[in-house]
Amino acid sequence: MSDFRALLRGTEIEPPLDDSTIDDVLSKFPINVPSEYRDFMRHANGAMGDVGSGWILLHSLEGISAPGEDDPLPGRVVIGYDGGSFYYAMRDGDPPQFVEISIEDFEERDLGPTMVDLLCNRTVI
Repeated sequence: MSDFRALLRGTEIEPPLDDSTIDDVLSKFPINVPSEYRDFMRHANGAMGDVGSGWILLHSLEGISAPGEDDPLPGRVVIGYDGGSFYYAMRDGDPPQFVEISIEDFEERDLGPTMVDLLCNRTVI
């Protein structure tokens, strides 16, 4: 079991997805997905609420679209946001990373390869 479950305790979570649905949707993404993201989808198909000292929304898998040809964030898949200042995304790599992207200027900052990194290393305003 991953520590992200404890961090999400108290948030509103959507019912989890089965492996077949997760694999089907994620196969359409043009990036390698962090393994913990699959674990997250097995736990909750999206979450919303306070984590630490800040609010976060993690989209349901059905609410995420694969980047298109003219996407302003190539090689990234946006999976959530903080309600005002930052998008949270997955970026391809070895290993794949979670990143925080400024909504204002698209400046990007690495958060790390795990869901715990995403939840603990993000900027809280």
